[in-house]
Amino acid sequence: MKFLAAPARFLLESLPGLARGLFWIVFIAWAVATATFVLMKAIPGGPLSNERKVPESVQKAIEERYHLNDPTLVQYKNYILDAARLDFGLSFIDPGWTVGEIIRQRFPRSALLGAVALLFSIGMAFPLGMGAHGLWWGMAVGLTVTGSLLAVRFVVLTARMAENDKSLAT
Repeated sequence: MKFLAAPARFLLESLPGLARGLFWIVFIAWAVATATFVLMKAIPGGPLSNERKVPESVQKAIEERYHLNDPTLVQYKNYILDAARLDFGLSFIDPGWTVGEIIRQRFPRSALLGAVALLFSIGMAFPLGMGAHGLWWGMAVGLTVTGSLLAVRFVVLTARMAENDKSLAT
């Protein structure tokens, strides 16, 4: 039984740090969600303002369905509770799909893209950064690496936007 004492002690000593980390994860998620809600409320227009003109009765029905007529505090409470349940509602862009379904469908490609971008940036940044450290051409290398990463991101995002446009047209 003595061999179990060290792992148990380690676990008990780690709990405060794990609890602190979990608290900060929840706090930052709440802060980002709150900031997003406040900023979305601060901008003019709404989720339906760029769409074609619809009859007033249809507009009212849509606003009622998405609770856009509720008081702001009620909308905030519903927003936070839905986000805590990972329920992001129906998509305004892809009718008939929930946001969760869209995330589940596109997450594998997005995760792969993120992993490739991370490996690419690490593969370029470390050797070039070590070679350029303290040298006059270090700034040029840094700008080149940053520019190449931005170019890759621009090309990939443009391709994804074009792909989304094609899937919406069909």
